[in-house]
Amino acid sequence: VYMVGVGCALCLTMALLINLTMTPALLLAFPKFFTKFQLLPFCTRLQDFSNRYDDLLEEEDSKYVLADTNDHQNPYSVPRRESTLSQGMQAEAYAKSEKEKLEKSYWYTSTRRCIKWPYVFLTILVPLGLIAPAAVHLLDFKYSMSNEQIAPRNSLSTQCQDHVKRNFPLGLMNPLYVLVDASQLGPNSVETDDFFNITATISELLVQDTQCTSEQVNSIAYVKGMPLDLEKSKMARQLQSYYNDFYNLTVNHYKDAALIQMTVPFAPYGDDTVGFSKTVRSILDRGYLQRDGFKYYLVGYPIWIVDTVNLTYELFPYIILATVLAIFFFISVLLMSASVPLRYAFTLVFPLSFIFGVAVLIYQEGALNGLHWAALENSDGMYWLTPIITFPICTGLALDYDIFLICRVIEYRKMGFTDKASILKAVHETGGIITAAGIIMAIAFGGMMFSQTDTLNQIAWILFSSVLFDTFVVRTILVPAVLTLGGPVNWWPRRVPKNNLKNEFGEEMNGESDIKAGSAQRLFIVNK
Repeated sequence: VYMVGVGCALCLTMALLINLTMTPALLLAFPKFFTKFQLLPFCTRLQDFSNRYDDLLEEEDSKYVLADTNDHQNPYSVPRRESTLSQGMQAEAYAKSEKEKLEKSYWYTSTRRCIKWPYVFLTILVPLGLIAPAAVHLLDFKYSMSNEQIAPRNSLSTQCQDHVKRNFPLGLMNPLYVLVDASQLGPNSVETDDFFNITATISELLVQDTQCTSEQVNSIAYVKGMPLDLEKSKMARQLQSYYNDFYNLTVNHYKDAALIQMTVPFAPYGDDTVGFSKTVRSILDRGYLQRDGFKYYLVGYPIWIVDTVNLTYELFPYIILATVLAIFFFISVLLMSASVPLRYAFTLVFPLSFIFGVAVLIYQEGALNGLHWAALENSDGMYWLTPIITFPICTGLALDYDIFLICRVIEYRKMGFTDKASILKAVHETGGIITAAGIIMAIAFGGMMFSQTDTLNQIAWILFSSVLFDTFVVRTILVPAVLTLGGPVNWWPRRVPKNNLKNEFGEEMNGESDIKAGSAQRLFIVNK
């Protein structure tokens, strides 16, 4: 888990450094090359706007030409290119061009319909109502520790494991052990009646209270269902070479500790090990086994994995809470807005709950088994690492798109546009870029859907669905609608213009047909 976190942090740091240094350097070094090939429909052609604006200027300019521009004899003649328009005419030309551009934009027209009053309530409630049933299934989440989910399907190792399952006890390759430690009593403490009695008692309890049979639990005081005291053990060591080898194998050099071997009847690296470890530890904690100088431990590599997973999931809710609180605080300070937590409840928490709820339906309930595609079939729960890896990535991608959009909205709001106009213009300008980035990310993540490993399929599906849902639903529908309902609350305590506000076309909202020339000219210069 630590390695994944460090790797992601290093990758993001390198991406940040490259985009702040190498990318601008390349753009400045080869400006014509990077602006010549604009084949993607998401790219904004700045030259197109300049041409339309020049055409509008020429159209307005022609109305004020008094004579032929080639007639230099006429003192009243004004050359076309040297004529000057009033600031009001420039503003009118800009507004006309902006209106033409916006009305042809899909992002503008679709967002305007979504945030139209009073349908904006439906824009929020309908998506939330549709995702709520799936999000509820997140409460049924259970993780899996099966090593089959990290092994490629139909690989040689998987086929070998299946062969072992059919012909041998499942736990034969990875036995589990109970360590009876009496080191506090000094060397040779194993060679006492007390040690043999305790070891035999624990062995019998393991047979009674767990899935193991008497043939599957063996110790120096309990062999194939037969308890041995110290005297019988000494005799067996002299007569039976098997018992003597077993004794030497399970007793340490100082003879102050011994192992109880358990060959479990299930896959040690499976989900049954979780319940088995709890049962064994409850046995070892019983009061009548607590003796001075004796300590008991459940050991084995599968137990180490169980403890690692349990500790990780004990801390995971606190990690999520700390992450969310840190995000709320940082973005609230960055945007100077106290309403960030409320807004993110609708645009971050609910969508992420939906994504992981759908994953539970697919990989735990088998909702898409009918597709007969192994990548989307029931695997008895997601592998335990899947949510640990995907949650921070999904959160980071969602916030990346959100900040990109919100910062643009704030820029327009500070320039004197109304709340609605700022939202419309921001969605119009960022919609194509966010969509392009989302599709590229979805393609990159979706490639792992064709892997033969269940864990990679699960990670791929969560990231793939999260990016697409965030791109086409959250950033384009939910965020504009929530911002529209928020109104002035979105910016508190930030100070934003309140008078002489403009609509999305740059026209002042004062009920007049014209706009003030000065502000429109400044707006044109900024956008130019």
